[in-house]
Amino acid sequence: MIAAAAVIGLFVLDKAVIGPLTNLWKNRAKEIDYLTKDVTKGRQLVEREKMLRDRWEEMKMRALQEDRSAAESEIFTSIDDWSRSARLKTSRIIPNWRDEDDHSKLSFRVEATGDMEAVMRFLYDLDGEQMALRLDTLDLGRLDQRGPNLALDLTLSGLELPKEQ
Repeated sequence: MIAAAAVIGLFVLDKAVIGPLTNLWKNRAKEIDYLTKDVTKGRQLVEREKMLRDRWEEMKMRALQEDRSAAESEIFTSIDDWSRSARLKTSRIIPNWRDEDDHSKLSFRVEATGDMEAVMRFLYDLDGEQMALRLDTLDLGRLDQRGPNLALDLTLSGLELPKEQ
């Protein structure tokens, strides 16, 4: 009977005291590990603060102008310059503004034709541009079976950031 009572006592001790304490210990160890990683990430951000702030300032400078017509005009002019430089014939340029919660996005759909050299030169000029433009889509197709003419259909987008408060 003493042995049975000891076994039952050990079972109750395991289920009522040791088990919950072990689970509590494991949960606290996970929380400590999470907090340690969070503090490490915070320290890294503090160490990189100057670089991140400089990068943000550069991004703000490259963003689209607040005046929408001036922003459209600037991109129209750039697309025209790139296409003339590349000898690419643009047939259609369509702007489209989309307002989001914390920013606005200006997309341009550009349709053009030219040979491979003209297309490559246009894309090279676009890539070297200082404005914060992103190439969203690019479709390249052949206009005729034997000719060197290609059809280029691409979508560019740029951000208009809100004023800082």
